[in-house]
Amino acid sequence: MTESPMKLGKNRTGCGLMGERKMQAPPVAEADLDLGTLAAGNLTQKFQQQAPAIGSIPPPDTAKGMLGAAVQAIKGNKLHVYVDKLGERLAFERGGVRLYDALLSKYDSARTNGEHLPPRDAIEAIREEELEHFRMLHDTIKDLGADPAAVTPSADLVGVQALGLMQVVADPRVRFTESLMALLTAERTDTACWQLLVQLAQSLGQEEAARRFNEALQTELRHETLIYNWIGNSVTEQLKVA
Repeated sequence: MTESPMKLGKNRTGCGLMGERKMQAPPVAEADLDLGTLAAGNLTQKFQQQAPAIGSIPPPDTAKGMLGAAVQAIKGNKLHVYVDKLGERLAFERGGVRLYDALLSKYDSARTNGEHLPPRDAIEAIREEELEHFRMLHDTIKDLGADPAAVTPSADLVGVQALGLMQVVADPRVRFTESLMALLTAERTDTACWQLLVQLAQSLGQEEAARRFNEALQTELRHETLIYNWIGNSVTEQLKVA
């Protein structure tokens, strides 16, 4: 049974619980660091100057894709920027489905532990809507003549970002409500990125795609509200004395 962190324990991380002499004591061992190299972010700047790009966007591999890119180029637009952001959302929605799978795997044990839980079918419904968004994005990329399987630079970056959220949700020490906080972070990011995708589609004259993206945006806003309310209800229950 996962122990609730919401109780007084033996936490000694605060400075107020440390003796003055301990706080003034020298470190156990002196670190062998060249502070001049580290000063003003010199080391970070050096890495940034030498590091390659995260990736690149593959060229269109179909006649339809090449024609679409040429048409947008004549209009002064770079279609590959749009494809990159579509790939980003595709990767994010795929990761979102996995996050909800990980959350659902905790549901039964959380109920046994007496946690205040939302309806399971409501969580499953959100998971299915995330999967629908993934499929819609897959088809949108394919309709442009691009390859949905290609990992674009922004998709690569999103994959790294999602690792931290998955670590939170998958950690057996993290209770259900705490896992919901990771999902709220994901949903709020998702909302902002769908807003951007709507703008990009409209800028390129992709009105049907913009309509579908706006529908997805409204769905994500609903997800965000639901999860926020679930967290609020659970924390309110924790405030009450048993």
